Amino acid sequence: MDKTLFDSMIRDIYQNRKPDGIKSDFGKVLIIGGSKPYPLSVCIADKFASLSGVGYVSLAVDKSIYQIVASRVSLTSIFEISTRDEGIDLSNDTLLKYDSILFGNGISINPIHFDLLKKVLSCGVRNLILDASALSMIAQEPGLLFQKHPDTHVLLTPHLGEAKRILHTDISSRNPEDYLSEAILFALKYHVSLLLKSTSSLLIDEEGNSYSGNQERTPSLGKAGTGDGFAGLLSGLLAYADSLYSRNDIILFSDHLLHQGALLQEKKHSAGTSDILTCFDEIKEILEEKRERKN
Repeated sequence: MDKTLFDSMIRDIYQNRKPDGIKSDFGKVLIIGGSKPYPLSVCIADKFASLSGVGYVSLAVDKSIYQIVASRVSLTSIFEISTRDEGIDLSNDTLLKYDSILFGNGISINPIHFDLLKKVLSCGVRNLILDASALSMIAQEPGLLFQKHPDTHVLLTPHLGEAKRILHTDISSRNPEDYLSEAILFALKYHVSLLLKSTSSLLIDEEGNSYSGNQERTPSLGKAGTGDGFAGLLSGLLAYADSLYSRNDIILFSDHLLHQGALLQEKKHSAGTSDILTCFDEIKEILEEKRERKN
């Protein structure tokens, strides 16, 4: 991302907030996910969503892991309680309270959640980010994407292994450019955007345009939980910053922030001993440094 644009987005999104702004001015994000094997994926997403500056972060999780998750997330996080004893189910009215929804982090793949994915796709929420298990569901039934509401912008955030399964391709590469032609066809067919996550990511929007993140490569992103954190950051920013910048700019900005945090982490710590929460701290440091320069 161009440094001038990056600095401008820092200023407009984080520094120049209205003095009389209240929490409802900064959007609401709902994170739907979690399961017994992966109860803390949503906790990582929640932490990074809060870092985005969004006004509200809410979570919807299976009742079986509610106590675990509730004990690990921010004191300001809100819970949407499912109407089911097992699995997650939410009404359209609940879904439409939010400006962006993140679906899939750690969620179990079962008929209940396939039905919920159909509901989320068709409810009309402004921004929908599909990550992790949601991508496996789409790989199984890509036709689900035809059910998306015309007013909903859908972003899929696969790493390259997930991209291979979603695109049903024989390509096996660590270079996202190698998936470009097939990703463009997918984006145009289903009218969705894809961010092919890698050490240097590649965005393909719903019109088939592509944008390279052009990031300096770092092994610090090669850790479990990185995708959950990125998805949370991205969903939070899309909930309110899309009134200031295009969705494409926000996606690339989020990707740039994560990479910059990982690079700073690599300089300060051994890549083999640090973790995604250290990356969170480095992103906080980047934002705080920018604020201090303003003052």
